[in-house]
Amino acid sequence: MPRPEAREVFAKAGARVLEDMAYIGRDIVASALKGAPKVMKLRAATPLNDVNYALGSMIFAPGAGCLNVSDFERGQRPGSLVNHEETIKLAQIITTILGL
Repeated sequence: MPRPEAREVFAKAGARVLEDMAYIGRDIVASALKGAPKVMKLRAATPLNDVNYALGSMIFAPGAGCLNVSDFERGQRPGSLVNHEETIKLAQIITTILGL
């Protein structure tokens, strides 16, 4: 945290700031979570594909890749582009099957 302004913001919020490190306590996190929205909408290019992130929502979506993968046939192994493509296909078919 090289910027003095950032250190000041964290210190004012109650964080313990030592040089370039801010230690954020559970109370600060809990307070921030109280002000967080209860529902967030991830907007897609097509509004039909918008997704609401809310408590109790079940969302299947691939991430930014597969560092490691595991399945019954091939076991555990480092991830690859092929594995990433497979997880995308899996997420797409699960949403179709479940009607999400």
